[in-house]
Amino acid sequence: MKNSFMSSNRQGVFIGVVLLLLSGTGVGGWMVWRARPHVAELSRTSMPTVRPSAPSQVQPTSPPAKAPLQSQTAPSKSPSAIARVPEVYRLRVENNQVRLAPTRIALAPGVPSNVALTQAIDELLANGQTADLNSTIPSGTRLLSLRVASQGIYVDLSREFTQGGGSESMVDRVAQVLYTATSLDPTAKVYLSVEGQLLDENHPLGGEGVILQSPLTRQQFAAEFKDIVH
Repeated sequence: MKNSFMSSNRQGVFIGVVLLLLSGTGVGGWMVWRARPHVAELSRTSMPTVRPSAPSQVQPTSPPAKAPLQSQTAPSKSPSAIARVPEVYRLRVENNQVRLAPTRIALAPGVPSNVALTQAIDELLANGQTADLNSTIPSGTRLLSLRVASQGIYVDLSREFTQGGGSESMVDRVAQVLYTATSLDPTAKVYLSVEGQLLDENHPLGGEGVILQSPLTRQQFAAEFKDIVH
């Protein structure tokens, strides 16, 4: 009887222990199972979502802007303008030699060359003599026309230009007109006429028959008539 009772108690204790273990495992397991998703959820919400970033695209580096190219041609420097004014040529005797002596005349700026030369020759014909300067151009000689062209300068004088004096006087007066007419351009050619008649090899100047080439130039005249000093 006693053994039966003890066996019953042992079975009860055993069953109680088993139930206790089962109940403990179940509760703990349940608590652990409930805790895991909570921990997992907490970790997911607390941790920032990291998304894979798109591969960075390296922008090509633009070459540095080039400074504008400087012109390789050096700026041209305009030569200083030589202010030429017409000159009136008269004669001066020095050491028994006849020399051409120029005198500048005053003109307004911008006057055309034909106007400037017309004024110069008019002054030469009107004022042939001064205190120390002379002229062999006969009094009363007039300028009939003056024209500046690409071929040269055309000068037409009145018939008084052919009167009086000998060959030396004729040469001197031609020199006065020639150098006055070319005072703006010493290389210019001059076509000298009297009353519309061109003076050349076929039409000598005056009664002495001074033969002149046509057209006249300073270089040619100086080479042919060396007695007059320029």
